[in-house]
Amino acid sequence: MLMKRLRTVITDKKITMHALQHRMKDELRNSGCPENLSMEILGRAQGSVAANYGSGYAIDVMREALVNVWGGVMGLG
Repeated sequence: MLMKRLRTVITDKKITMHALQHRMKDELRNSGCPENLSMEILGRAQGSVAANYGSGYAIDVMREALVNVWGGVMGLG
């Protein structure tokens, strides 16, 4: 479903949802976002059982990390 939506705005067949996920990971890394926060934003599991304890980062913390990366581009700042 996401690919169908993506294709309505991007026609370059090289760009996929998977490619966009890799780009987001790079952008989060380059902005100084902590690894465990970027993994949660991307919906990736951490390696240990203890990493899954608790409810994770607050939505405001994740939003701030995303605004740091894409705020200017998306007009979120």
